[in-house]
Amino acid sequence: MDDVSIACRIRQLADEHPDVEVFGFVPADGDDCGFTWMNLHRRSSQLAGALAERGVRLGDRLGIGLRNSPQLVLAALGAWKLGATPVPMR
Repeated sequence: MDDVSIACRIRQLADEHPDVEVFGFVPADGDDCGFTWMNLHRRSSQLAGALAERGVRLGDRLGIGLRNSPQLVLAALGAWKLGATPVPMR
């Protein structure tokens, strides 16, 4: 099997299974929040673009000060899409 980057694999899965739910999240207020492959791809790509505009590049380390949440997942994926390393921080 060829090595495939996380960004490429998420895009492939979004193309193949756009409406399949990847993960769900239930916040403290009880509202259920689900992410499909397409939603995950689009939102993490948007965040990657915003991070790139702020100067995050290939090989950088990105400190992420978020609780366990969908936002943490999106931030990590956005960093990986740029070739940066996400560093969760407390």
